[in-house]
Amino acid sequence: MTNDNVNTLLLSDIAIISSLIIIAIILAFIYFTGKRKFIREAQKKVLVQNPGLISQMAFPARYKRSLSFITGLIGMSGSGILTVAPEGVQYMGYRGQTTPVNLSVNADILQVTWLGKVLPLSCKYWLVVRNESENYYFTAETGKIFAGNLEETKEIYDYICSQVCK
Repeated sequence: MTNDNVNTLLLSDIAIISSLIIIAIILAFIYFTGKRKFIREAQKKVLVQNPGLISQMAFPARYKRSLSFITGLIGMSGSGILTVAPEGVQYMGYRGQTTPVNLSVNADILQVTWLGKVLPLSCKYWLVVRNESENYYFTAETGKIFAGNLEETKEIYDYICSQVCK
């Protein structure tokens, strides 16, 4: 092989790899844009169906049933609104496009724990709300894809502690 043939092969390999990287970036952008749209629609649907939530202390939040490795890779289990009152914590949202999720934990049995970042599963900050038998994992919904949400999730945690955990 001559130097011209080797240079031509190298240039074509570089062009193919560059094209694949650009395509991957475009596909990731499309995926995350769709995911963000789903989150906004789920939260909007909850507020429209429950207009009383607007007058309560409510936080846009994501919910997971567990923080295992598989669910960490898949993403969230639901998106909706987390309300906090002296009576307890309630989460209303959607898993997928149409499956409603309604979780309530009474203040008498509620325990809340700050988890922080759960690496390598997520770049988000998490808290866990427990009742007598189950754990519910929440993170604040900020609309940010990769950036952390420390302040927003910590605000939810602090508010739950101030209102319920007395």
